[in-house]
Amino acid sequence: MEATTTTMDRHEFFRLVGTSVGAIMLSRCLAGCTKSNGADPTPAGAVDFTISLNDNKYANLNQKGGYVYNNGVIIARTQADQLIAVSSACTHEGTLITFQSASNRFYCANHGSAFDTEGKVLNSPATRALTKYNVLADKTAGSVRVYS
Repeated sequence: MEATTTTMDRHEFFRLVGTSVGAIMLSRCLAGCTKSNGADPTPAGAVDFTISLNDNKYANLNQKGGYVYNNGVIIARTQADQLIAVSSACTHEGTLITFQSASNRFYCANHGSAFDTEGKVLNSPATRALTKYNVLADKTAGSVRVYS
């Protein structure tokens, strides 16, 4: 059996590459235009967990302005030394939020949504509040319980 080879000229090569790259870029652009499915980004079911402030993973909570994530929840220590906890996903598109201690708010860098320490919307495009959780700190044990 004899193999046959076909040659491709430069013009045909660039046309093929250009078409392929264009198709890939178009598919990515169209995917970005899809509407969010509206799924609730809060953790499923009841929330009830305890963390140890002695664990290096949660050491940020030992200082004012520090925050950590656990089980779909962001826990933050305010400048007033209060521990607060809300769902960690922005209600607009589910992006992970951060705590901005200087302005005492939760912030989504994706589109600029902001929430107060109660989880209420301060800046759109988010329209729904974050879920707020109860926080019980045991200074003697060095633990923090977060629950629904």
